[in-house]
Amino acid sequence: MSGLDEDCDTPLAFIHMMRHHERFTKLLQEELGTTPLRSTVRLFSELYSGNADDESKA
Repeated sequence: MSGLDEDCDTPLAFIHMMRHHERFTKLLQEELGTTPLRSTVRLFSELYSGNADDESKA
């Protein structure tokens, strides 16, 4: 498996990250009536991709 979607060059990991983000956003909207802050989205992206530094993970 190449790690790429069969129909395009988008890495599957990115597609999975987007699906998790969509679920996370929907959950916040349904449960709390809000959407994630830009900083939360950025941290989520960094943690998911493994690029967050130790300070961000704390």
